[in-house]
Order: sequence, then structure tokens, then C-alpha cells
Amino acid sequence: MIANITKGRKAYGGLAYDFGPGRHDEHLDPRIVASTIPGTWQQVARTIDHHLGYRPEIRKAVWRCSLSLPDEDGVLPDAQWAEIAKQFVTGMGFGNCDWVAVRHGQDHVHVTVARVDWDGVLVTDRWDRPKARRVADQIERAHGLVPARSRFRKAGPGVQSGSELAAARRRGVEPEREKVRRLVREARQAAAGRGEEVFEQHLAGLGVLFKANRATTGRMNGYSFSLPGWQARGGVPVFVKASEVAPDLAWSKLSPVLARQDPPAPDSTAPAPATGPVPPAPGATRQGQAQQAADVPAPDPAAQLLAHYRDAAAAIAAVEPVPQPANADPARRLLEQYTARAQQQPAQDERQAVPAVPAWAERPAGHLNDQQLATRVTAARGRAQQLLAELAARREDVVRWERAVSGEGGEGTAALERQLQALREAAGLHRQAAEFRQLAAEQQTLAQGLRRAESEAAKKARRSKLVLAVVGTTKEAEAALAEEAGRRAKVAEAARDAAQQQAAEALHGALAAAPGVADPGAELIRMTSNLPALTAQARAKDAQQRGAAVAWLDNARLAARATEQQLDQAVAALRPLAAEDRLRAARTPEQNRAEDAERIQARRAEAARRGSTTVSRPTAPGTAKGTKPGKRAAPREAPRRTDPPGQDRGRGRGR
Repeated sequence: MIANITKGRKAYGGLAYDFGPGRHDEHLDPRIVASTIPGTWQQVARTIDHHLGYRPEIRKAVWRCSLSLPDEDGVLPDAQWAEIAKQFVTGMGFGNCDWVAVRHGQDHVHVTVARVDWDGVLVTDRWDRPKARRVADQIERAHGLVPARSRFRKAGPGVQSGSELAAARRRGVEPEREKVRRLVREARQAAAGRGEEVFEQHLAGLGVLFKANRATTGRMNGYSFSLPGWQARGGVPVFVKASEVAPDLAWSKLSPVLARQDPPAPDSTAPAPATGPVPPAPGATRQGQAQQAADVPAPDPAAQLLAHYRDAAAAIAAVEPVPQPANADPARRLLEQYTARAQQQPAQDERQAVPAVPAWAERPAGHLNDQQLATRVTAARGRAQQLLAELAARREDVVRWERAVSGEGGEGTAALERQLQALREAAGLHRQAAEFRQLAAEQQTLAQGLRRAESEAAKKARRSKLVLAVVGTTKEAEAALAEEAGRRAKVAEAARDAAQQQAAEALHGALAAAPGVADPGAELIRMTSNLPALTAQARAKDAQQRGAAVAWLDNARLAARATEQQLDQAVAALRPLAAEDRLRAARTPEQNRAEDAERIQARRAEAARRGSTTVSRPTAPGTAKGTKPGKRAAPREAPRRTDPPGQDRGRGRGR
């Protein structure tokens, strides 16, 4: 994925280009795939420009970037492009800014960002191009796209030109220089250490034409290569110097590889070989070096690094250090790091102090348990998102009424712009349909000619061999010709059907864009010629509505200001809850369970403290000694009266 960054002052011009026909009418079906501002592209552009008007001292506050993909990645859906644009904007640090992503082709999108967030803070764009490359690499790995770094890694300077590559694509073959490079490298590998004669034999066997470039003194300067049939105008063969095919094929680098490397004669006076692995001799062949490399185990880089650290630590420790404060001397600090790494322990300087986490009672949301915290976080986030959407709608109303008051873009002007945009889109689709119909007609003519050739070849194949011998052909040749003509006719018919289908889809899109318009091109020409009069009518209609728009603008501003205050309160309430949620997610389950136990114990202690402050009641007589606290003893049954009925009952206690 390639990210191309540009910057400007206004977002309207960039979005107008995105939704326009393009420099060569290459923009097809422009649409918004992702945005933080609802509405049409005109509303989005004017919202961004209106917001940036509060910081007029910033010269280039609009940041634009096009994200393009190669043909190998195919055509991605709009949903995936929206996710890619969101990840790219967030990775660039513009997550708190307003942005919009527009797609008007199959392989790229345009991202427009306002570098001033809604708090009025300017987001820096310093080192944005290297940062964009890093973010694009991360997105390529996340979505499984073709890495751009591998696509643009050249095998050599001047390997191929644009005309050669285009000609090779038209013919459907491998470019000549790439083929020459591949074959010459194969011959070099096969003739390594065997001389120039063997190298030239391998070149001839692979079908590569070559010339040895020698000076008049006989000094060898290198080779020039070509292929059979690779000719320039006039039939002159094209020979390319080896250094222009690839840097590693230049004679200065090719001659050491081709030089004969005979093993030295054994010396009887040489001492006995020492035990252990022996490095390869300078005269050894490549096969011998490979065999020795296979026999000797490869050294462990980690072991070598550990041994280096140990040797350095022993050498520094051999010198008696001067008593100094801890970590005051850089040499002693380096010694401590070397020694600690050699012993696989963290050095003193490398131990980072973990910031102390406040106790749960000192945190604003620490008294909540996990269920209460999750419920409040969900509710607070939902409230903030609801207010954010409401604020976007309020600001859209403010922008709409400001446009109506200023007369810049009322309802009449907006309707005229929508009609013109629909006609442009429909006219473009009509042109596409005409091109597809022409292509279908050409493929139909080609298919008919191939079918006639197939029929004639089939008729000849049914004739006798004697008749075919007279005309200089055979049954097998005519049958093969008929089969090939039939195969090509099927391909042409399939291309015709595909072109007809695409033409039908283009016409359907044109009817959907401009319903009831038979010829959008002619209608667009008519409206363009009468555009001044139509614009004057639209502005007159807007002027009639301008008086009532002033009162609506004041109401919209008050509503937006009230919504902003509510959103600030909701965000302030959400911050401690979100911080507590992140803290608990980062801690271990044992730590969270310990805090839960402390909270429960604190609640019980608080409940016990509140219960001890109430007035205690005397224990009723007869209460069991082992009665559980909190449970009342049953009241003792009152004694029954033994007075006979009718005596002083109900008169009080006068006795």
C-alpha cells in the first residue's frame, strides 16, 4: 500500500476533486466509505472548513493522503476500505480530529483530515511521511496485503524501461531484460570456478546470445547479452551490457566467480593438521566450501554475545575501581550492565521502578465491584456516544443555517448541485455503456470470423489426403486449425457477453442516478448552458428563506452549546470509570480478588460501625444464651388471669 500525502488550506477543493470526473474522466462512482461527520460531501467539506476558520493563523490545516493498492490485492469492499482508513488515521495520531475517506476507483481511497480537533488544538504533522510508511506496513500485515517494500525493491538499475515492460505485457511474455538476467545467472551458477569457456557453453545451451567486449590490447572488459528475436527497428539485434542487466553481472564481479579454482598440490613438508574445524583454503572450490560448512556446526550468536560480555566484564573487573558513589561513573555502570547480562540478571540501571498504584479507597471508582463498574462504564459510554452523535447533528444544523443566512448554499442551491452531480454521474455511466457496447460489437465480429475459419478448416479436414496434399496441407493440420479457431471463438464470445453485461449494468446505474432522463449527456449540456439563470433562480429562492433562517441559527447554536456542555460532563464522568476499568484489566486476577476481599471487609466493618451507634435494647428474660446476634428472642407468654368472670373485669386496677 502506497501513501501519498498532500496538504492544503481548504477541504472543499479536495473533496470537489474526489467527487468530480477527474483529469481524464477516471473517477467512477465517487462515494464516502467512512467519515466522522454525517451528510453529503459538500456538507462535510463546509463543516471542516468552518471549523478550521477558528484557527486562521494555520496555513495548511487540511491533511490529505491517498492510499493505493496494487493489482495483486484485488478489489476490496467498501467495509474493508473503511476499516483501513480508520486504522490509518488512528495510527497517524489524528484519532480526535474530523476526517472523511472517499473512494472513486477500485484500487485507492482519499483521506481528508482536519488537523485541528474540536478543542482547537493543532495536531502536529511532523515526520508524517516516514510515519505513514510504518503505519501502512502495519496495515499490510494486519489485512494480508502485498508489502510495498517488496514490490519496489529493484534487482538492478536500468533493468527495464517503461516501453519494454508495456510491450511485454501486450505480448503476454516475460520482459527481455528480466529473462536475460535470469538465464545469465543460471549460467554463472553452473560455471562457477570452471572458466569462461564453460560459462559461454552454458549461455549457448540456454539460448542466450553474447559478445565478449575486449579492448585492442586484448584485455577483457565484460559481456553483452541478447536473445533470439530481440531486435530494434530495422532488424538490428539488441545487445545489453552485463552491468545494465544487473550489477552483479559486471565483469569486475563476474570474473572472480568464473576464475578457475584448482586445489593446491599437497606439500609433504606441511605440518600435521590440527584437530578441530579448519577454515576453507583460499583455493578451495565452492563445492568444497559448502561441504566444509555443512560439516562444521554454525556458531550460536547468543553464546558468542554472552562470551563477549563475560570477557569484557572480566577485563574491566581486573582493574581496581576508585571508590565512587553508586552509578556515578559511566564505566562502572557499563560494567554492571555487562556483568548482569552475562549472569542473565537485570542490571541496576535497567530495573524500572513500577509506579505505585493508589489503594482502592483512594481511587474515585475504587469502591465499585466488577459488576457495578462494568454497568456504569457501559452506561457512561453509551451516554457519551449518544451525546456525540447529537452534537454532530447540532453542528450540522448550525452549518446548514449559517449557509442559509450567508446565502452561500441554501436549499435551492443545494438541490441544483445535487441535480448537476447526478447528471454528471449518469453521463459518465452512459459513456461507459457506449464503450462496452462497442467492445461487445468488436468481439462479436471477431467471434464470427473465427467461427467461419473453424467451419472452413473442419470442411477441409473431412476431405481426402490427396486433395489436401495438392493444396499443401494435411488432415491433422486442418483439425488443429479448427480446434484453435474454436477455442479463440469461445474466448471472444465470453468477452462479448462480459462487455454486454457491463454495458447493461452501466445503463442501470445511469437510470438510478438520473431517473426519467433518456440522454443525461444532452441534459447536462442544456443545464450547463443555462447554469447562470438556474443559479439565479436558486439564489432567489434561498433569499426568501434567509429571514427565517436567522432565528433558527440562534436556536441551533444554543442547542449545540448545551449539548457540548452535557458531553463534557459525560466525558468527565466516564474518565475515572474508564481508568479504573483499564487498571483492573492490566492487573492479575489474584490482585483483583484481593481488592474485592478488602472492599467486602470494609463494607462489613462500616455496617458494624453504623450498627454499634444505635441504642441497644435490654435482653428479654428467658433468652437462650446461644442465641445468634441479630435475631430477637421470642417474647415470653403473658400469665393468664384467674379471676372469675364478671368481677371487676375491664374497670382498671382499683384494688
